[in-house]
Amino acid sequence: MPKPQLGLTKDFVYDIDAKVPEIEAQNVGLATTLTEKDFPFIKDVGLSVIRVKLESNAIKAPSNLITPGIQLIYIARGSGKIEIVGLGGKRVLDSEVKVGHLIVVPQFFVVSQIAGEEGLESYSIVTTTK
Repeated sequence: MPKPQLGLTKDFVYDIDAKVPEIEAQNVGLATTLTEKDFPFIKDVGLSVIRVKLESNAIKAPSNLITPGIQLIYIARGSGKIEIVGLGGKRVLDSEVKVGHLIVVPQFFVVSQIAGEEGLESYSIVTTTK
């Protein structure tokens, strides 16, 4: 059996749990952003990653991307609610979400996440490297 090439593993695999979160609040949760600065490979594919981990009934405040891009949010653990507001302040989504759900957030739209009783963990793939 061939041995893995550790150099390639380093280039293509990143442990997001090892990164210090940009936002962390006790009894609320954390948010970690992975950009080209942290993981150079994602610059080549034009993406970045945002991980949000919320405790029971916590809220991630409404936010949009600083650098224009589209978000694809995957619910990895727990359940809760996603609210998206579009241009002109019109609510376009107010939906219950659970493990396995994918949500598309168009460019310039604002999204908030509200955790249910068991908390909520999501990963967003974003079409920007910043």
